[in-house]
Amino acid sequence: MGWILRMGGALYWVMVCSGAFLRGEGVRHRLVEGSVFIDNCPPSGRPVVPLRLRGTFDLVLDHEDPIFRYYRLTNIDWTTPAWGDGPIRITGQGSLVVGGEVALTQRVLLDVECLMGTNRLRRHFTHETPGMLRALPNLGVDLAAVETTWTQVLRMSLRSAPLRELWFVTDQGFTPGRLPGEGYHPAGDVLSMDGRVAVPNQRLTSRLGMMPIVPPLGVDGLKILPGGRVLFSLRDRQFSEVLGELPSGALLTSDGTVFRSPLDLLKPFHPIWPAEDPGLDAVQVLDDGTVLFSTVRDVPTTRGIQSHGDVLDSHGGVRHGLKSLLAAFDPVWESGLDLAQVGLDAVHEWPHGEVWFSVVRGFQSKGVGAVRGGDVLSDRGWIVYRNLELMEGFEPVEDLADFGLGDFWVLTDGVGSAVTVRIRVPPMGDGVHLEWNGTGRVWQVEASVRLEGPYSPAGPVQCETEWTGAMGEGGGYFRVRGW
Repeated sequence: MGWILRMGGALYWVMVCSGAFLRGEGVRHRLVEGSVFIDNCPPSGRPVVPLRLRGTFDLVLDHEDPIFRYYRLTNIDWTTPAWGDGPIRITGQGSLVVGGEVALTQRVLLDVECLMGTNRLRRHFTHETPGMLRALPNLGVDLAAVETTWTQVLRMSLRSAPLRELWFVTDQGFTPGRLPGEGYHPAGDVLSMDGRVAVPNQRLTSRLGMMPIVPPLGVDGLKILPGGRVLFSLRDRQFSEVLGELPSGALLTSDGTVFRSPLDLLKPFHPIWPAEDPGLDAVQVLDDGTVLFSTVRDVPTTRGIQSHGDVLDSHGGVRHGLKSLLAAFDPVWESGLDLAQVGLDAVHEWPHGEVWFSVVRGFQSKGVGAVRGGDVLSDRGWIVYRNLELMEGFEPVEDLADFGLGDFWVLTDGVGSAVTVRIRVPPMGDGVHLEWNGTGRVWQVEASVRLEGPYSPAGPVQCETEWTGAMGEGGGYFRVRGW
């Protein structure tokens, strides 16, 4: 769907689409913890130092038959930290074949360019073993360069997830070093791991009717609802001139409503009242309306004590026990630390059954070593992102072991929501202003000099339903993409 617009003598095309609509562009993947690049020189005897590898690519399903699925890896753009003359950058494309008559196997071939200082190397990488290290929609593969020399052997380990963006709130405030003079950021803003404030705390709370004007409030739960409404909970009890007494953990929306209270969510568990305010930590609203949540404190019920570390559902069931979430990590319980103290801060259940979560307090794992509070974990037993890596885009000046994690929200193409949009484009001199209404959760305006693309972001992923930008000389093409 689209509109052709003529503004200031220039011709514009505005197109509306959804994350699910753009099938040919594939599913955006991000490299996660465990992705490394290795440049080994065997004769030198120098230590082999794996360099952290991060970046994105698009995974496109080409075709399939009864036994195999054939994918393309496009728009590969990966980098390492500084090395020698600077960071290493890898760009290119590749292919992935998954399937088998007896057991699932994968065949991977990459055709990439490695920019290493002043050297620009064209290399082909292929899988070292056909076994699947991680099941789709995740990707896990160890690769070696086909072209090797006596003095250079290149290898890569790739671990990725179908993740376009990750938004989160921290337990601790910080001072960005990336933008000197920006000042201290108290905890409570919704942050993007790309290094920007996705939703300021003031926008979350401005419609709650709190008087007098309050400073930024700490946030625990965080999710994005259809229509761009932000769902969140406050750590502390507050009073609203409009909504009245708000218990800690009440699920609120950025348009100034109470979505659900902790007591309402706990009713199916038949809690024994009076009880201490249970609070709310992790939260997720599934597509069918079921709310997954965890409480800050244990809750006495007619069925016994309900642990604060478990993931509960609004129908009265225990969706995931904290013990089962941690089982693949094989925790080593140190003196004075047990399951109850580890706690649960954040949760995200994927449609394919995997659960991402974060704990309140770190622990030692036999499998991955030290796990800190605020790290994003998978119940499959791996770390998705370290807490400090989430903050790297802000370059905080504070030297902390971690900034904690109130909650997080993932944006993925794999579960993109269809969007219906109405667009109004009033003339604005040398600019263009787009407004829309839709059923998506977030949107992004993309632009191109050609109707057929390629399109690139003209602005960030946002909850707001309007965007203002500059018109290109001679015209251009825009599309509003929704998830």
